[in-house]
Amino acid sequence: MGVADLKAAFNEAAPGFACTRATLGYEQANGTEWQRLTFYGTGADGQAFTIRSDRIRPHGDVLLATRETAARLLDQNKTPPALPPPELS
Repeated sequence: MGVADLKAAFNEAAPGFACTRATLGYEQANGTEWQRLTFYGTGADGQAFTIRSDRIRPHGDVLLATRETAARLLDQNKTPPALPPPELS
């Protein structure tokens, strides 16, 4: 599993966004060394984004974490539906 695989999985799971860089980092918490993914790129509107995954357990599924992070980015960028025009009486 390399960076190219993570970027491809992210782009597949987040249509309209283009991940151009993915990094894997580590952090210590409660005596455990957790993995953490960070994705960088641009949206369809040209705006840059950066989003981090939740903590991933040691030997955890980084592809699943990639898809979950992409889904969270999509949720954060949903446009609320337009309200219907008021009815005239």
